[in-house]
Amino acid sequence: MGLAGGLFLLPVFRANAMLKSDRSEGRLIRPPGAIPENQFLARCIACGQCLKACPTNALQPCTAQAGLPRLFTPRVVPRTG
Repeated sequence: MGLAGGLFLLPVFRANAMLKSDRSEGRLIRPPGAIPENQFLARCIACGQCLKACPTNALQPCTAQAGLPRLFTPRVVPRTG
């Protein structure tokens, strides 16, 4: 019974650890010229216009792993662009 419970909770703990590590400001690369993270989140409405305008597609939307306040806000993915 304990082993089954441990196997069930393992993915939950890993997901929680990933959320904690992705919420640090240094992990996300914001678009060039972006303001500090707390101001950026207050001003960005996650409309996606910057994603459409990016000629190299280096701007990608943040997923739920980055946290709900950052959902669909732009981030730079260097390997893509």
